[in-house]
Amino acid sequence: MTVAAIAGTDVVSRVLRLAETTQGPHYAVFDADGCLWKPDCMELVINYVAATNENYVADFHRYYNLLESGQTREAYRLAPGMLSGMTEARVRALVREALDHEDRDIGTQTIDGRTVARGLALKQNVVDIMLNLQRANVAVWVVSASPEIVVCETMSYFGISTGGRVIGLRNILRDGMLTADLKEPLSIYDGKRACILKYIHPTIPPLLGVGDSGNDEVMLEYSHVQLVVDRGNSLAAKARERNWFIIQ
Repeated sequence: MTVAAIAGTDVVSRVLRLAETTQGPHYAVFDADGCLWKPDCMELVINYVAATNENYVADFHRYYNLLESGQTREAYRLAPGMLSGMTEARVRALVREALDHEDRDIGTQTIDGRTVARGLALKQNVVDIMLNLQRANVAVWVVSASPEIVVCETMSYFGISTGGRVIGLRNILRDGMLTADLKEPLSIYDGKRACILKYIHPTIPPLLGVGDSGNDEVMLEYSHVQLVVDRGNSLAAKARERNWFIIQ
């Protein structure tokens, strides 16, 4: 058994023991990007549309410029706006096109002079934890900073199901088209906890929170048990200081 498998078994065991002694509903929350797969499903779509349609190149650069300057909240808000003017069916088809176009091996590519990630790979060790919890009747939710429709289609593509329990950034629809306006609360940073309180349960916290970045920290702190996917960042360092579970 690998170290990652041992870590996953320990997490599931801890959560199930906790379920025996705590009030329900019993549920766990998982981030998507960097946890269920790597690197990022919405960035895969952003890269694909920029590479295939020059109308998206300006927003492509703007998105990465925001990330590079530390304006992550603004970048997260910009991303779903790139889907505005599309129907839900068109967005789902676009996600499939992007996933079919990309490799399962992670690498890099250059688009309009900018080097960005290429590929999207499933993190089976984390998905296995999700599946084991579901088998034990722990409800699994995905809470992501990516657009909900993109996360759902990516999950479907990889055969991952949570029974519709997905919370992501939600574009407001008008006349059957997605707009750049988003429904509140936004599932980013402290908004992830707000989404849990609004859409899952107003008083009972998750048995388990799974994340990989500072965007997930508030959600993890609200959970009984914490699991961090190690990306060598500040969240992983805090996880070691706090004796949280860590998985590669």
